[in-house]
Amino acid sequence: MPFVQRTTWIPALGKGPELRALLEERVKLRNAQGGRSGVSAQLFGPEGPAFVFSTVFPDLASREQLFQRQNSDPAYQASLAKSVMVASKAAVIELFETLVPNAPRIEAKVTQRITLYPAIGKGPELRAMLEEEVKARQARGITSGLQAQLFGIDGPAFTIGTQFPGIAAFEQRRESVPNDPGRQAYLAKVNQAISRPNRQQLFEVLVQVPPA
Repeated sequence: MPFVQRTTWIPALGKGPELRALLEERVKLRNAQGGRSGVSAQLFGPEGPAFVFSTVFPDLASREQLFQRQNSDPAYQASLAKSVMVASKAAVIELFETLVPNAPRIEAKVTQRITLYPAIGKGPELRAMLEEEVKARQARGITSGLQAQLFGIDGPAFTIGTQFPGIAAFEQRRESVPNDPGRQAYLAKVNQAISRPNRQQLFEVLVQVPPA
């Protein structure tokens, strides 16, 4: 399964548009060179205003090759230096393994990410429940996927990402959840396997990751 590196940038006060432009330029250049990258703006989440630059790799060796190319690329290093100058703090880099790829593919405008933290010894049990949930969503035509966080500030975790064609579709999905007869049973099982409340984020997709 592919791996995803997510780099979160927090803009300095008043520097959001400048940071956004730099990241969009960088992601479009990378995709033009055959990469698979995207960038999103966080609408709601614990970090506040933020941009997330995501890159998909078929394996970790490919990630290492890109890292080596970037180190010797003057244009990339110049773009990176500009980004650092308009950020409020150092970017946070996290690595995820894809467990269930996003499907079916749509032209996404909004992404919801829910991160769940397994209780000690409950990782395999939680993973199985989340895989079942994501595959059930896909069977209903909901674009969803599941990732396992390998490296990050929060420790081991699983993230369900659900994509929507717009904010209205997200709102429709949100309103339908309480009427789902199996929802409460699913949440009760999940709550027995997690160590703390989940983390919820909502993003506007600025540049979507291209298909494989």
